[in-house]
Amino acid sequence: MGGKIGAESEVCDLPVDSNANKQDKKSGSTFWIELPQTESQKNRYERIIDITEPEAELTQKSGTILYIEDNLSNIHLVNQILETHRPFLNLLTNIYGKNAVQLSIDYKPELILLDLDLPDIHGSEVINLLRAEPRTANIPVIIISADATTTQIKKLMETGAKDYLIKPIDVVQFLKIVDECLSKNITNDRHSTKDFTNEKFIKPNLLH
Repeated sequence: MGGKIGAESEVCDLPVDSNANKQDKKSGSTFWIELPQTESQKNRYERIIDITEPEAELTQKSGTILYIEDNLSNIHLVNQILETHRPFLNLLTNIYGKNAVQLSIDYKPELILLDLDLPDIHGSEVINLLRAEPRTANIPVIIISADATTTQIKKLMETGAKDYLIKPIDVVQFLKIVDECLSKNITNDRHSTKDFTNEKFIKPNLLH
């Protein structure tokens, strides 16, 4: 079972006097409160990373993943997962959906990760643009979204998404799907047009 990355609620006890329940006429009453402490996705992942191991790693072939996402926390989270479990993969990121087609043409990613609520256009429109361009039509697209409604999932799958992952991300499931897509799309002649073997990407690399 995969470890899900998400927010948890923990109790934080504030330091108080041992006689907290007693009332002092001079100083008044001493009391304490308990507040929920929300753990960030990144910290949550760091805590479970040692116990979350993928079943098998993909044969180490360099590849490029394009992630269209405007939330920096999600970008850093996916970046951390890949750096830890798939360090041979390059992650290229951008916040605008309209840039997906040109970036895909220029960098030829084997896989596209796509958020739905982008600053310029909706993720479904991004898929339509990718499918309408012959040079990007066959690149698999994985949706990563907090929208878990059946209608939305069905709509995106019918539009052409390869898979749909619901936030918070299940690490093992995420890696499994990434591996499956890459194993089908990394071919021996992938460098025939442009070779990325010696090109370093800054991870995450926000291109505007």
